[in-house]
Amino acid sequence: MDYSKDFRSIKDEDTRPSGDIVGDCEEFSSYSRQEEKAVLRKIDMVVLPFMCLVFLLQYLDKQCLSYAAVFGLIEDLDMTSKQYSWSSSIFYVGQLVSEYPFIYLMSRLPLTKFVGATVIIWGIICMCLAAPSNFQGFFAVRFLLGFSEGAVSPAFVTITSIWYRKKEHGVRTALWVSMNGVAQVIGCLIMYGIGKNTAITIAPWRALYIVCGALTVAAGIGFFFLMPGGPKDAWFLNEREKQVLSLRLAEDCEGGDKTSFSMSQLKETILDPKAWMVFWFGVLVTMQSPVLTFATLVIESIGYSRLDTMLYTAPSGAVQVTLLWIGTALVMIFPRQRTLVVLVLIIPPLIATVFLLKLEVTAKWGLIVAAWLASCITACMSILLSLSASNAKGNTKRATVNTMFFIGYCAACIGSPQLWTHKPRYREGVITGIVTWCLLFVAVLVYRALCVWDNRQRDSKIGFDPTDTSQHVELNENGQPKADLTDKEDKHFRFALLAFPVKRDSTQRVHPGPYSLPGAKGLLDTPPFHMADHRQRTSKGRSHGGCMTCKNRRVKCDEQRPACQKCLSTGRICGGYAIRRGFPGSDPSSGLQIVHHVPGIAQATRMWKIPQSSELIHEVEYRSLEFFQLHTTNCFGPDIGSFLLQAAFYEPIIRTIAVAIGSLHRSFVFHHKGMSATQEDTRFTLIKYGKAIQQLVSIQPHNLPKANDTFLIACILFFSFECLQGHSRSACRHAISGLKIIKQRQLSVSRSHFQTYMPPDAIALLFTILENQILEIEGEQSLDDELRPTLISSFVHPMNTSSGQPSTAERLLDSFQLLYNRFARFCIVCDILYKPQEDRVFDFLAQAQHIRTAYCQIASELKDWTATFDSWIHSPQAQTSVRPSVMLLKVWRVTIGILLRLEWPTSELSWDSYVSDFVDVVAYAADMLCAPANLFTHAPCSISQRHSSTPTPVPPLQSKLLKSPSTVFSVTLGVITPLYMCATRCRDSITRHQAITLLLYCQRREGLWDSEVAGRIATRLVSIEEMAADIEPETEYTPIMIPLSARVYALSPSSIRIG
Repeated sequence: MDYSKDFRSIKDEDTRPSGDIVGDCEEFSSYSRQEEKAVLRKIDMVVLPFMCLVFLLQYLDKQCLSYAAVFGLIEDLDMTSKQYSWSSSIFYVGQLVSEYPFIYLMSRLPLTKFVGATVIIWGIICMCLAAPSNFQGFFAVRFLLGFSEGAVSPAFVTITSIWYRKKEHGVRTALWVSMNGVAQVIGCLIMYGIGKNTAITIAPWRALYIVCGALTVAAGIGFFFLMPGGPKDAWFLNEREKQVLSLRLAEDCEGGDKTSFSMSQLKETILDPKAWMVFWFGVLVTMQSPVLTFATLVIESIGYSRLDTMLYTAPSGAVQVTLLWIGTALVMIFPRQRTLVVLVLIIPPLIATVFLLKLEVTAKWGLIVAAWLASCITACMSILLSLSASNAKGNTKRATVNTMFFIGYCAACIGSPQLWTHKPRYREGVITGIVTWCLLFVAVLVYRALCVWDNRQRDSKIGFDPTDTSQHVELNENGQPKADLTDKEDKHFRFALLAFPVKRDSTQRVHPGPYSLPGAKGLLDTPPFHMADHRQRTSKGRSHGGCMTCKNRRVKCDEQRPACQKCLSTGRICGGYAIRRGFPGSDPSSGLQIVHHVPGIAQATRMWKIPQSSELIHEVEYRSLEFFQLHTTNCFGPDIGSFLLQAAFYEPIIRTIAVAIGSLHRSFVFHHKGMSATQEDTRFTLIKYGKAIQQLVSIQPHNLPKANDTFLIACILFFSFECLQGHSRSACRHAISGLKIIKQRQLSVSRSHFQTYMPPDAIALLFTILENQILEIEGEQSLDDELRPTLISSFVHPMNTSSGQPSTAERLLDSFQLLYNRFARFCIVCDILYKPQEDRVFDFLAQAQHIRTAYCQIASELKDWTATFDSWIHSPQAQTSVRPSVMLLKVWRVTIGILLRLEWPTSELSWDSYVSDFVDVVAYAADMLCAPANLFTHAPCSISQRHSSTPTPVPPLQSKLLKSPSTVFSVTLGVITPLYMCATRCRDSITRHQAITLLLYCQRREGLWDSEVAGRIATRLVSIEEMAADIEPETEYTPIMIPLSARVYALSPSSIRIG
C-alpha cells in the first residue's frame, strides 16, 4: 500500500493559512518542477518582452544622434566637432542629474508605474528633438531626454531581481541588455529607409526622431497599464501560479516591489568598498561608449556614402549580440567563474581598440571590423549588472548600488566624448579606451578578491549550507524572521561570484545561536553516546572534553551525567557535551555535536538511532526547535511529548516538521500577545512545511516499520500544524490519512499468522485523541467507507486502571480518552442508526444486537473508570497533583455521568434533567481556567439556589471580556467540548451564558476545537432558540420556557439542524 498518496494529495491541495495567525500571506503548499517551469515561462512571455522593448527604444532614442549626424544634423544646426561631442555628453549629464531624485522615487513609488510614466515623457521629448533649429535648442532638449531616461536601467536591474531568482539573473539581464545591439541594427535600417525615401519633405534626421518618439510613447502606455509590479499584481497568473511564484522567490528572500527607504542602508552602502567597485565598473566599462557614437563618422570618413554608412554600421549591433550571448554561454558552461568570464570578454574589444589605433585608413574592412568589435561593451556590462543585482541585498541598498553603477556609467559617458574631437581617427579617445579596458580588468580582479575574502570570513564564523533556504532568515527583536536585511546584516548571505550556488562540505561547524535549552546549550535532549561516557578527564586548566560551560570558563569539568556537577554546584546551567562525530577527512575540530542525557521513554520507534551527519542545525531552526521542545511538546502531554521529541532527534523528516510547527506555534503565541505575524514572518515556517511534505513523498519503500512510524508521526504533527492555523478540514485529512495506515496494519495483523509490526501505543493513543475530535467536530460524514464499518472497534485497549500501578492524573486522562473514543463512536453509530431510512449509508439494523452489547460493555468500562476516579480524588496523590489537571478530570467526570444517564435515541427534552450537573461543569471549568471573580455577571451557583418565578432581567454579557493571561494550544482532551455542550444543550439561561463567557475568555485551541469559534457558534445557537421561543434578549429563563420546536439539535458545530 502506498502511504505517500495521501501526502501527495495534501501537497497539491488548496489550503489557505489562517489569517489570524499569518496575516495575509498566501496559501502554502510545495510546488512541482513542472509548475515552476510553467510560471517561469509565463513570466518570460510577459515581463521580459516589456523590458526588452523599452530597453530597445531607450538605446534607439539615444543612438539616433549618430545616425542623424550622417544625415545632416551637424550641417543643419551648424555644429562644430566640440559641440557635437557635447550633444552626446549632455544626454548623460541629464541621466546623472536624474539619478539622485530617481533613487528616492524608485524606492517610494510603485516601480513599474513610475518607469512607465518616464517612458511616456521621454517619448514626447524625443519627438521634440525634431523641432530645434540651432545647437542651443537641441542641446537643451537632449538634456531633458537624458533626464527622463535616467530611471530605466537601474529600475530594470531591480525588476529582474523581483521576478527572477539569483541563478536566473544572468540570462535574463543578458536578454534585455542585448536589445542594445538589436536597436543598433533596427536604427540603422530605419535611417536607411528614411534616407532612401525622397517623398519626405522634412530632413531625414527630424523624421527619425518623430518616428522613434512615437514608438516610445506607445510602448510607455503599454508598460504603464500592463506591466505588473510584483507577484501579487501578476494579471497573467492564476492564484496557484502566484503562490508558486511567491514560494520560489521566498527561497532567495525576494517577493515583490517594496516601497521603503532606509537611511541606515544608504549609509552602509556608502561605506561598502564593494559598492564603490560597482561604481568604478560603471565608469570603466563605459569609457569606450563613444565608439558607438563616432563609429558612423569613422566609417563615413573612409569614403562611403551616407546610405552605405548605415548598412556597414548595422552589423555592429549583431556582433554585440553575438558576443553577449557567447558570454552568457560561458557563464552557463563555467557557472563557478562568473568574474573570470568578464575578464575573458574584455580581451576582444581591447584588441579591436588597439587595431583602431594602429591600422591605416587604407585597411577599410579592417577598420570596419575593428569598429564593430570595439563597440562590444554590452557583454561585460550585462554580467557586471547581474553581479551587482546578486550581491546587493536590501531594498534601499540594492537600489543605491544599481544607481551607483549608472552614475559611474553617466559620468564616463559625459567625459569620454570630450576626448573624441580630432577627426578623422580620434586618437586621444582610442588611447583612453585602451587604458580603461586595462583598468577594468584590474578592477574585476580586486572585486573578486574582496568577495572571496568576505565569504571566507563568514564561513569561518558560522556554518553554511547553500541548499538550505532557512539560512537566509534572520530574527528581529521579537524572535520573528526579519524582513529587508542587507547583505552585511544577513550573516548567512554569500556574495555570488558564481552563477549558481555551490554545494559545500556539510561537515562545517554548527552555530547553534545564543539560546539555552533547560540544562544545556545543546541542540536537542538526546540519549548520550557511548563514547562520551568513557571520555578521559583532562588535566589541563581548560576543559577540552567537558561541558560547554566549563570550556567557556576555562576550568576543569567532572563530566558527570546528566549534568556537570561543577556547574550545578555553582548555580550555572550545564552547556552539554561536544563530541566529535568523526567525519571522514574532516578537521578534528569540526563536526561537533552537542548532546546530553534525558531518561529514555518506554515506547521506542523504528527510527535511525544516529542523527544524519548532514543534518546540521542553524540559528533559525535552533530557535524553532527550542520552542518545540519547551512548549509544543507539552501540548501532547509529558509522555507523548517526550516520544515526539525523541522521534524528532532520530528522524530528519520529523525534525523538519518539528522546526515548522515550533516556528508556527511561536507565531501563534506572539499573535495573541499583540505581536504581528506577517507573510515575511511566516515564510520560513511555510518553506519547512513544504520541504517536509516533499521528503515524505520521496520515502521508499513505504511498507517498512520505520516508514510507518515516520508517516504516522508526520500525520500527527501536520494535524497540529493545521490546527494552529485554524484549518480544521486540512487537519482532518491529515488525521484520516494516519487512521487509514493504522487500519491497514490492523487488517494485516488479523489476516497474518505471523507477528506483524504495529505502531507503538503512544502513536495509537495520539490517533485515538485525534479521532475523538474528528467525531466531535465533523461527525461521521468526515470518515469514508474504509473506516465507518469499524467505528465501534478500538485501535488500542484502554489502560487497566485497576492494576497495581498507582493512578495519576495523566494515566486517568489517557485511559479516559481511550474509553471516550469508543463512546464517541457508539454515539455516531446510534446517530446513523436512527436517521430516516433514505439517509442511511449502511444497514445497521442487522447489527442492533451487537450495538446494544457494545454499549453495555462501554458503559461498564466508563463506570469502572468513574469509580477509580472517585477513589483517586480522595487519595494523597490527588492532593499533590496539579490543580488544573484535577479540575479537568472533574469536568469530564460530571460530563460522562450525564452521557451515561441519557437514553438512546436521545431527545432534546432529556437534557433538561441535568441542569445541576451542567452548573457543576461550569464551576469546575472556571476553576480550571483560573477565571477571575468578576468574569461572570452571575457567579456559578447551584440550581437549588435559583428561583423559577417570573422572568427577570439578566445583565448582558460583558462587551469587553477580560483577556486570559496566556494562550493555550493542546492536542489532548480539553475543556472546550464540555463547555460547548453546556452552552448548547443546557437551556438554563444563566448556566449557558456562563459557559459561553468562559469559551470566549479562555483563548484555547484544543486540536480542532477553537474556544472563540465555539463560543461564537454557541452564541448564535442560543440567540436562535431565544428568538424562536419569543424570549426577550437579556432575560432570565428556565428550560421549560424553550419548547421542543424551538430547540436546535447541535450534535457538533458542523451538523446543526432545527427541530
